[in-house]
Amino acid sequence: MKAISRRLIVNSVILLAVVSRALADSGTALLVLEMAHLYVLNFVITAIEAFAAYLILALIFRMRSRLIGWLLLANLSSYFAGFFLLSYWVDLVGGRVLGDHPLANLPDFMVETFLFAFLITVLIEWPFVHIGIARWARVEENAGMRWKRRLPALSFVTNLVMQVISYLGLAYLYFNASNAFLVSEVKIERTPAFIKTPQAVVYYKRLDGKGYSRVRIDGSKPEPVILTKVEFEQKVKDYYGKIPTSNVGFIPAIDFRPVPERQIGIFDASWGRIAICDEHKKTTVISLEIPFFQWYTGYPTALPGDQLVFETGKCLVVYDIHTRQLYELALGYHPVVFIPGVKYQPPESEAITPP
Repeated sequence: MKAISRRLIVNSVILLAVVSRALADSGTALLVLEMAHLYVLNFVITAIEAFAAYLILALIFRMRSRLIGWLLLANLSSYFAGFFLLSYWVDLVGGRVLGDHPLANLPDFMVETFLFAFLITVLIEWPFVHIGIARWARVEENAGMRWKRRLPALSFVTNLVMQVISYLGLAYLYFNASNAFLVSEVKIERTPAFIKTPQAVVYYKRLDGKGYSRVRIDGSKPEPVILTKVEFEQKVKDYYGKIPTSNVGFIPAIDFRPVPERQIGIFDASWGRIAICDEHKKTTVISLEIPFFQWYTGYPTALPGDQLVFETGKCLVVYDIHTRQLYELALGYHPVVFIPGVKYQPPESEAITPP
């Protein structure tokens, strides 16, 4: 047993070094952390929970037990089972709860999802903890009979305390690796009164992928558009001279602002993010990258007055850079902005280069 434990520790350290090096430049901080969670953190969590269980059983219940093997199985089981259960929860329940205003309803659903994740972790790992304690109780003299009736409660309490400890540590790590800008840093408006270009029209792909719709950003209701894909792309080419793309590198946003107003640089960044760089080279990253909710954010179009139209998740929004007000336009993908009476002119050069 000691030899196995030493090999586990040594292999975990080697794996940590290799994976940390391999993931260093592979994506955002949250993406790297999630990959490291599978390859590294499960071993670290197992060690911490095993030590916590040892202290609980030894100091409080005067019982000796080693659970590291069972806890490793418990953590791996809850990791994979939790992944599928939470995906089902977010897709099925989330669609109903978030409704037509996903960003406005997201904070409450985030709390519900966190509690659901904690509950299923406790329930999935409890049997492993129970079996581990029971096996050690049987080998001790008279321990099996002494603890037989109290084992379910004992194992549940031990498991619950371990999960609280591990969740506190994971919450700290994931909080620092996340970007919740679209939840914590914006003011969601129910009316579009702050919008400075209300005549702009946004064409977009419907959620079912079977056609297109359009919506004026003055608060009008969306309406379907009878266009084939070829006709829609030709309409976009006739207006822009190209088909706008997203998430293909660090590229300037489509920009309708007069050149003198482009003191703030707006870029469609990689990994589903939008970067805003002011005249002082300070960069603000607009994205939603939190556990369970990693919404693609892209297709930014800058409007006069430093306002943006962009996509995040399944939601199309208008955002004011200065006031951080945000209005949810419609549900859909790939927004393309048309301003009646305004001919789009691609700028010869950008006011600010990428940071």
